[in-house]
Amino acid sequence: MAAEDSARVARAAARPVGGELVEQFNTDVQRLAVAYLSLPPFAMFRPLAALREQIFAAIDSYPNPAHLGDLYLAAGRVTALLAHASADLGQPVAADAHARAAWLCADHAGHGELRVYVRWVQANVAYWSGDYAKAAELAASARPYATAGSTLLRLASQEARAHAARGDAQAVERALGTGLDAQDSAADATTSEPGVFHFAPGKAAYYSSEVRLSLGGPANLRRAVADATRAVELLTAGPVAQHSAELVAAGRQDLAAAHLALGDVEAAGQAVRPVLDLPTEMRTTPITGRMRALGQHLARPAAGSAVADLTEQVALFLAYPAVRSLPA
Repeated sequence: MAAEDSARVARAAARPVGGELVEQFNTDVQRLAVAYLSLPPFAMFRPLAALREQIFAAIDSYPNPAHLGDLYLAAGRVTALLAHASADLGQPVAADAHARAAWLCADHAGHGELRVYVRWVQANVAYWSGDYAKAAELAASARPYATAGSTLLRLASQEARAHAARGDAQAVERALGTGLDAQDSAADATTSEPGVFHFAPGKAAYYSSEVRLSLGGPANLRRAVADATRAVELLTAGPVAQHSAELVAAGRQDLAAAHLALGDVEAAGQAVRPVLDLPTEMRTTPITGRMRALGQHLARPAAGSAVADLTEQVALFLAYPAVRSLPA
């Protein structure tokens, strides 16, 4: 129902909407974008859907034209977050419906950063579905809207890991070079990119680790260990209350995968151990995808009780994912 309701975004209707209401919507969007970093996607879905309905109702009431762009931006951001949550919960069809509606909102608002975020979500859906060529294409298509900073780092990181999964080393290096150029300006969060809308350097570091893991070879694997270690350090810096359990888990999973590829089962086990205790509701599609890859690597011929123990724990983790039906 929420996905179908997104189609109402392009309508317009009849009651003046004042600046104070628009400001409240913007505040609500920022609050939910920050909350998305720490709360499970399933817990975010109803608040996001409810706020989106309120914003769409305001758009339907023929607001003052001066406020219409801000309303479409708020609606687009909330709808993009719904797309993100749907993708995390293993609902690619719903994610695609929300993403298309969010793109329409971004067009109406003329907002490049929102366009980048929407294409990134769509590229994520393609990536975790195994369509790496489409993931790279979607990320590249938003480049005209990302001139610097977090938005450019987001797209470059997404492109790099998609190209790496395809085995295109030259395209990987071009994308990583672009990302490196964007690192300095992306380091500081801005008010225009609250919460999950900001692509932090720590997240870029574990994307880089995934790139090196995909390319393989001793040199790349050692770089993957370094990148994943840096990702965990960056993502666990500052107050514990501000840490994103899912992002930290992703960094630890990449660190474990790199150690495992280098043949160090003990180090891999130490890296992934905290992730095995991640609450079920935080075991999103990307998290379970990484853990499944770890399990497949462990299933290769190997000896030792450490491998058997870790394999059993990974299997138990995968038996209880966050994937479920979305609320009506």
